[in-house]
Amino acid sequence: MKCNGRIVSVIIILINSIIWNVSHWSSYKSVHVDVFHLAATFVYIAIGWYLGKKYDEAKFYSEKDPLTNTYNRRFMNRIFPKLIAEVRKNKKLLHVFVIDINDFKRINDTYGHETGDQVLEYISGLLRKATRKEDMIIRIGGDEFVILIPSTQKVEAITLPRHFKCHLHNSVSPFTIHISISIGHATYPEAGETLSELIQSADKSMYEYKVQQKINV
Repeated sequence: MKCNGRIVSVIIILINSIIWNVSHWSSYKSVHVDVFHLAATFVYIAIGWYLGKKYDEAKFYSEKDPLTNTYNRRFMNRIFPKLIAEVRKNKKLLHVFVIDINDFKRINDTYGHETGDQVLEYISGLLRKATRKEDMIIRIGGDEFVILIPSTQKVEAITLPRHFKCHLHNSVSPFTIHISISIGHATYPEAGETLSELIQSADKSMYEYKVQQKINV
C-alpha cells in the first residue's frame, strides 16, 4: 500500500510549523526554543500521519480487489480514458487481454469457496510474474481478469500467453485439482475504441481460444 497520503500530510504540517516558527521567532531578538510548540508539532505530525494513513487505506480499497491485490473494475473505468489519451499522444497500441479460469464454478461447488479464493490468488500471482510493472491487471468480477498493456508493438499478443505458459510450467501448483485458463485478446484501435468494445472483442477471442486449447496449471 502506498503512503502518499501520510507523506503529504506530514510535509504540510512541517511546512506550516516552519512558517509559524519563522514568523514567531522574527518577533524576538534571539532565537529560542518553544518547548510547548515543539511538542504540539509532534502531536500534529502524529495526527497527520494517522489521517494520511486512513486516506491511503481508503484509496487502496477504492482501487484494489482485496483478495487478489489486483485493480478493480472501478479503477479500470476511471483510468481507461487517461490511458487512451496517453496511447494516442504517444502513438501506441493498447492490448486488452481477458483471462478466465475454466470451470471455476465447479471448483467452488466441489471444493468450496475457500479453495476457489486460493485459486484466484494463485492465478493473480502468476499474472503479476508474467507481466511488467507498468501493465495493469484488473479483476473485473468472479474468475475473470483483464490486463491492459500499452505498447508500440503487436508482439505482446504473442508474448503474454507465452510468458504465462512459462511461469505455469516452472511453478509448482499447490493444488491437487486440475486448473486451466483461457485467454482472449483485442487491440486498440483495431478491435474497438471504447472499453466495452475492446472487452467484448477480447471475450469473443477468449471463447474461440476455449474451443481450441486450454492452458493447464
